[in-house]
Amino acid sequence: MQGVAIPGDLGRLKDYTADHLVELGAGDLARSFNVMVHLGEELKRSREVEKKCFEENGKLKGELTQVTVERNFLNEKYSREVKFGRKFLESVAGQNWMENTKADAVQAFKESEEFKNAVMNEAADIYEQTVYDCRRILHGTGRVGVEDLVLLDPKLPVNFNDRGELVCPDNMEDEDDDAPPA
Repeated sequence: MQGVAIPGDLGRLKDYTADHLVELGAGDLARSFNVMVHLGEELKRSREVEKKCFEENGKLKGELTQVTVERNFLNEKYSREVKFGRKFLESVAGQNWMENTKADAVQAFKESEEFKNAVMNEAADIYEQTVYDCRRILHGTGRVGVEDLVLLDPKLPVNFNDRGELVCPDNMEDEDDDAPPA
């Protein structure tokens, strides 16, 4: 038992019979064997996982190489096409094409309902502002009555502020209500 057990523990071993020591050793040996079998299985599984990872890594490297080659090809192709496009746009034919395209787009917009609506809305705003300006000027002379101001356009309301001045409905919120009447 020397070399197997600590010398201080040898005294304790004398209390056990040889059969009992063999039985204890066999139990430890069985447990050790089970641990070794389990570790062997784990080693086998880890080698399989490592092999799968290695194979996957190889596939990914191949895909990366393929993507890099494709990227370089597309970059070169794009560069050629951009150079060709720039040369074309800088040429007389390219400039004529651009001008014709712009003219066609402008013409198509002018013929659209969106353009017609925008023009009509702007014209309506200008008309209303002109009518209000005329009413304000005429009212300011003191020679034209409110009834006559309505005749400029009966659809547009005639509004006065607290000071008795004619105002456009858009400007009514902007008027200073705290100012004393004139």
